Formats: sequence, structure tokens, C-alpha cells
Amino acid sequence: MTSPDVTAYVDLTLFDRSVQDVIDGLVASMQIQFPDWVPIEGHTEVVLLEAVAEEIWRLEQAANRVPPATFEGIVRLLGLVRDPGTGPVMPVRFNAADALGHTIPVGTRLRFTSTDGLTVLDLVTDADAGIAVGATFGVTTATATSPTATLNGGTTGTIIPVDTLPYIDSIVLNGAITSGRDAETSTAYLNRGANRLTRLTSTLVHGDQFATAAEDDPAVVRAHGVDLFNSDAGSGVPGDHPGHVTVLVSGPAGAALSAPEKTALQATLAAEALVNLGVHIANSTITTVAVTADLKRTPTAVAADVITAAQAALTAFLNPDTWPYGRVVYRNDLISLLDQVPGVDVPLTLTAPAADVTPGGVAGLVRAGVLTITTSP
Repeated sequence: MTSPDVTAYVDLTLFDRSVQDVIDGLVASMQIQFPDWVPIEGHTEVVLLEAVAEEIWRLEQAANRVPPATFEGIVRLLGLVRDPGTGPVMPVRFNAADALGHTIPVGTRLRFTSTDGLTVLDLVTDADAGIAVGATFGVTTATATSPTATLNGGTTGTIIPVDTLPYIDSIVLNGAITSGRDAETSTAYLNRGANRLTRLTSTLVHGDQFATAAEDDPAVVRAHGVDLFNSDAGSGVPGDHPGHVTVLVSGPAGAALSAPEKTALQATLAAEALVNLGVHIANSTITTVAVTADLKRTPTAVAADVITAAQAALTAFLNPDTWPYGRVVYRNDLISLLDQVPGVDVPLTLTAPAADVTPGGVAGLVRAGVLTITTSP
């Protein structure tokens, strides 16, 4: 999902014609040159026009690719490269066939298959997994060699060894899968390039400049600069700390950045900031909003469909990736949203939240919590 805070790349489409448009133009031109000519499908001259039109259309599509390719070349000159993504990290447990003690060395190759069989990834262990004498298992982590974020949070799947491990009975997941990131799309990459150009000659001074610069980091989905605020002070509000700026950051779905990621980002922004300006990085505060509602459905609506649609609408609405910073969640907004769900009739009853919800922290965001939706005829 594209961040609403990012400067978007605007593509330039040089040609916007279909093959049929080209054919129509060629036929019209022929009829001007030869007024008595009548195009008949299958005749030699019409077949030739169709073949020429196909090639003209292909050339136009190739020309349409020139602006983004040129722009990509420019941003590469600025040192901005595509994010290749990262493979998910999986905690693994090796169950031994005996209790003699073994060491599964770092770099051991494994293969993971998701429960639905749709995802197959090669893994490499990140560290030795030691099985002490008398013990029957050892644990370590393994990182996939291919980038994907689809498995994050998963706890099921099948793991088999690729390298020979005759003393191992089985290999299983030992916790939740984390840290996977999809390879950057062309749209996201070009948007980052547009962001870079907006501040090409600017020293970072204001909060919005810091936020734009922070979003150059592939780990950052959203960033918000707060002037005159030191998040590390432990107290105070924006305006209390002259000479400081805080950048609030979040990853996908409002996920917090790790301490090393924040440290690296702080160093990058501080190097580009105005001298003597204190730069601080903090994770955005995310407030979870639980919703309980009973919806009156229309006579032909199916209860399960209405519930699913209502939950999807609330999840999309209460989304930290798009929620305006610091905006209050108004009960009337939720009522209006649920009223527009297909299959919902009025009246409806909104039990929770019982009052408007103000996001916590400075310029806080929100996400959907437990969504308890019932329906009645």
C-alpha cells in the first residue's frame, strides 16, 4: 500500500492508443487518399494495415517505457537502489535420532514448504545448532534465500533437510516466522526517487524534510517529523524542546522498527541535518481500537457475508498505514462506515467504542483491534 505521506512519481504516458485505435487511424488515412476504397475484412490491404498497426502499437508501448526508465537512471545516479527485500527468518528445532550429541553447522541448507503447499523456500541456518550429549534436540534460526513478507507471523509449515543429516529425525518450526520483506516494486522505487528529488539541494531542517528523508529507508513505511520535540527527554510535548526534532516511524501495518534500524536511521538523518540540531527517532504510538456492533441486515443479505464485509471495511479504515497522524476516531465515522457496508440496513447499534477515541502519544496512529460484529434481521 502506498503511503499517503510520500511524494508520488507521476508517469508520463506518451501514447495512449489501442491496436484498434491505430487501425482506425490507418483506415481513415487510406480513405482520404482513396475515397472509393472500401475496407473489407480479409482483403490483402486490410491484413497489411492490421499487421502494420500491431507493430506501431508495440513501438508506442516501448516509447511509453522511456520516461520511467530515464527517471530510474537519474535516481540511480543519486545512489538510490532498489530494495531487493529480505528472506524471512525462521526459528527451527532439530530433533535428534539419538542422545549422543551433535552439531548442525552454520550454513546448513533446509527447505520449507508452507501448509498450503503454495510457497517453497530454501533456507540456510544462521548459526550452529548444538545438541548436547544426553539431549535430543537443538535450536537455531534459518533465513530464507528468497525475499517474501507473506509468511511473517506464521507458525506452521514443513521443513526438510537439503544437506545430509543422518542423525536428525525431524526438523520443525520453533516459533513464529519474522523479518521477511518483499522485493520493492517499481512503483515504490520510483516514489522513493521522487522523494529524493524533492529534497535534493536541501539540508534537513524542518520536520517534514526529515520525514521525507526517513522514507528513503526501505524499512520505513511511514514517517512523521515533529519539530521542537525530543522523544528521548521522557517528558514534554512538541514545542518544549528547541533545537530538537523527532521523527516518528513505522513499518508495514504499523510495525515498530528494531533498535538497530532506528540507530542506523538516526545516524543517516543526523549526517544530513542542520548543524547543532538534535535528531531523534521513535516508533509511532499505535492505539488499538476494538469495535463491537450489531448490524440490521437487509432481507436478502447473508449474515456471514455482511459480517465479513463489515470486518474488512473496519480493518481497512483503522489502518496505521493510512490513518492521518493524531486524528481522532469518531463514533459517527464508524457508524457511517458500517451503514455503507453491502447488506446493512438501518438502524445499527455501535456498542464499542463507547466514545470517540483519541490516539495515544504524540501524533498517534490507530489499528483495528477485536472486531465483534453480529447481525440481526
